[in-house]
Amino acid sequence: MVVPIRLMSRGPRKVNESGAMEPTAPRDSGSALQAPPSQAELFWAVLVIGTTCFGGAMTGFIEKVFVHDKAWVSGEEFFVSVEMARVMPGPNAVNLIVLLAKRLGGAPGAALAFVAIISPAIAANCLMGELISRLTYSTTFSNIIVGFGAAAVGLAAGGSVSIVRSGLGGFVPILIAGAAFVAVAILHLNVLAALLIFGLPTVLGYLYMARRRAA
Repeated sequence: MVVPIRLMSRGPRKVNESGAMEPTAPRDSGSALQAPPSQAELFWAVLVIGTTCFGGAMTGFIEKVFVHDKAWVSGEEFFVSVEMARVMPGPNAVNLIVLLAKRLGGAPGAALAFVAIISPAIAANCLMGELISRLTYSTTFSNIIVGFGAAAVGLAAGGSVSIVRSGLGGFVPILIAGAAFVAVAILHLNVLAALLIFGLPTVLGYLYMARRRAA
């Protein structure tokens, strides 16, 4: 599903030499955000996310940590990062973590976050690959895998609720999201084609409206 990008007016942000936000950088009005974390804090937070969460639920869990628990970024900043992550090549969760880490810790933070988010997955895949090769014919193991699959679907659905709520703020976004969902899920339209059909006109429309408001 393609969700339209919401353009926001923001003040200029001060960044240091590594590209990270300074603690004194302006934030969205009404927000009470914490100063950007240290590299060690950022690495540990991302490592915990990568170790304890998986699949489609990761986006919702990342929002919980970065927006609600740690208050490192605002909801609007997070949502814009989600939209950017969805249109970039690669796994959405990894893209999102790298974008957020770059915003908070510059290039070094992005590199550390990338290592932290993929390391647990690599280790888990190696372990599961070994187990599958050894227990392929075990009925009990097969049933366990099926159970994990059902749980993953539930986690993905639960983690998507907050993203849907924040992304569909108005009739036009709901209409576009619904049309994109039908095109991809029911009519089996190619995702790239859906992105161009629904996403590009939406971005151009929001740019046009933003320029009219600024004029």
